[in-house]
Amino acid sequence: MILFFAVILLTADFFISTVVKNLLNGLPWSHFPLWYTGNMIGIFVNSLILVFFSIVYFRPRKKEKNRSHFLLLILLVGILFLLAGYGLMTTDTFAIKKVVFWDYQLSYVLPGVFFTLHYLVLLGVLSYLWLQVFRTETMFTLRLISNVFYGALLLTGFALLYSFIASPPLFKEGKVYKTGVVLGAAVQKNNTPGSAHKRRLDAARMLLRRGIISEIFLTGSNTPGKISEAEAGQGYLISKGISKELIHYEKKTTSTVEQIRYLHRELLKEVPADKIIIVSDEFHLPRIHQIAAFFNLNIHLERTVVTPTFTQRLYLSSREAVALLIFWLFGI
Repeated sequence: MILFFAVILLTADFFISTVVKNLLNGLPWSHFPLWYTGNMIGIFVNSLILVFFSIVYFRPRKKEKNRSHFLLLILLVGILFLLAGYGLMTTDTFAIKKVVFWDYQLSYVLPGVFFTLHYLVLLGVLSYLWLQVFRTETMFTLRLISNVFYGALLLTGFALLYSFIASPPLFKEGKVYKTGVVLGAAVQKNNTPGSAHKRRLDAARMLLRRGIISEIFLTGSNTPGKISEAEAGQGYLISKGISKELIHYEKKTTSTVEQIRYLHRELLKEVPADKIIIVSDEFHLPRIHQIAAFFNLNIHLERTVVTPTFTQRLYLSSREAVALLIFWLFGI
């Protein structure tokens, strides 16, 4: 009976996690791309827990079986963390959407904490069962904690490796597209685009002048006291001689995920996905491609002209790897 409940809880955990990712991104709850990386990670981790749980449960040791009840309770707590994170992201409780913490909206930080706790619970249960399977008794608590750390590090390392070796689809030379989408980046204190934003705008400007695209679409909201990233981008492009009539924008999105979601919900009503080129920095493209794949968008990409040093590339790719892992696991 205990093993049956373990199967139910782990299955529920996986499907609730998948449904939460879908609902947070405006997709049907039944949207289930089985081979999507984030889903495969969930299947692997939960299946591994179930295998180890079965090994421990069928051992003729009463003490271990008694602890199985406690593990079921921990798994249930993990599911509650997941639901709490979803609840915070879908309500306006305490007006948390208006609070900014280290340039991040509290409406993302708080749910992110609960989503992270949910996955730490899974890694903690997996670590505990691993130690039980291999009958590790010495320094049990320390090994339990270190295994959780190693598990998180392994997942991050996988995302970092993907960020380094991935080859997202660039636009095809000779093909005519319609819209070049520039993803927003930081705006300086004088309300002008920062260096990363300028690189993206210049790349889109070159596509327009070469006749590869016929219009530019800008994205990005603002931080308090500044104009939006989209408006700053528009001003820059106009100063470079681009007609205002060729520039369109939205100024509500605050992250890469929200921007791709906006394309899926709104822009695709006017422009087919295969007529869109998304412009961003090279280290940013693997995550963009993975987010677009989650939405089943067949888009093409263009990278900016920049040659970072190996150290810079490692730092930027590491930051992107963490963001990619967060999207794979939580859809935010």
